[in-house]
Amino acid sequence: MQITEHGDRGRGGRASAARGRRSLRWTGRFSAAVVLVAAGVLGALAAEPRAQAFIRSRTRSCRPVFWPQGCLYVQPDSELLGSDLAPDRVENAIQNAITAWNDHLGVSSFLQLRYLAPRGPQEINPLDGLQLIKFRRNRFCRPPTATNSMEVCFDQSATAVTTVTFINRPSDPASDGLIIDADIDFNAVDFHFYDADNGPPPTGGRTPVDLWNTVTHELGHVMGLEHPCSLFPGAVAACAVDDQGSPAPDCSQVERERFRDPRLQTLYESTMYPTAAPGEVIKRQPHADDVAGIITAYPRVSDPRTCRLPTVVQNAGCAASAPASTGFAASLSLAGTLLGVIFLRLLGRRQRR
Repeated sequence: MQITEHGDRGRGGRASAARGRRSLRWTGRFSAAVVLVAAGVLGALAAEPRAQAFIRSRTRSCRPVFWPQGCLYVQPDSELLGSDLAPDRVENAIQNAITAWNDHLGVSSFLQLRYLAPRGPQEINPLDGLQLIKFRRNRFCRPPTATNSMEVCFDQSATAVTTVTFINRPSDPASDGLIIDADIDFNAVDFHFYDADNGPPPTGGRTPVDLWNTVTHELGHVMGLEHPCSLFPGAVAACAVDDQGSPAPDCSQVERERFRDPRLQTLYESTMYPTAAPGEVIKRQPHADDVAGIITAYPRVSDPRTCRLPTVVQNAGCAASAPASTGFAASLSLAGTLLGVIFLRLLGRRQRR
């Protein structure tokens, strides 16, 4: 198993190592959100504007990571943002981001996001199959848990960090890259999440960030998308290429040359671009590149027709909205066995942002 963390920051922020997570980062420049095709898809893609490029997260053997089921359940922890943003507005932002992805994917992709009302308090478990959203308000760290005996702290320049847990087993092509779980930690210590539709950005010591904008980006990581450019050497796997076969450019190159290169400008405007300006809302809706990446990974014609409510949710008393197939349940059982054996050994490996 491997844990890939997606850490995104603001433009101009610093980078640091952290177990492979990806996240969205903030930039202080007001002028300017980890783990990761049949003929029928071509017609589906035509509904979206022509995409330039997208990159999928990959295993160490360079296989794209993938979900084996047709739906993902996203649930915020009951401890939301306190006085920063009213609970109903937090839920609205998350649901708006989910709807944005589902609406753009439409009938072209079999993967759909499903929202579950807040429950808890609960802590992130990278093995439970529930896509938990956790707002960190005191320290931008994960406390020790039953699955991780060490506290894990994140780069403070990251507005959020998405951790994708997948099987990394090159000797078994059928399971190599299979995603088990994905969770999102939001940095409410250094950032003030707000609703940009509800007045001007808040003032104070923390940087204002539109919550909907950030959630949409992080959900892209949850589904398996990588940043389309590299913030620093090693931030994106060397074998990670876009759908045109081109390696990810340096983000600094994108910043410098985007005004004279339409392709780089399109990349810069994508939802999966790894930086964001204060108050930015352009990432609220996934763009053509982002949508094409998910449709390519999960085309409707390859629908596994399986949708399983995570056991942790079922045990909490929620009814499943779709039955689990025997095949999918068996695959998760096997995955859980594999993860249980090698989880601790892999925890100490470096993080990527």
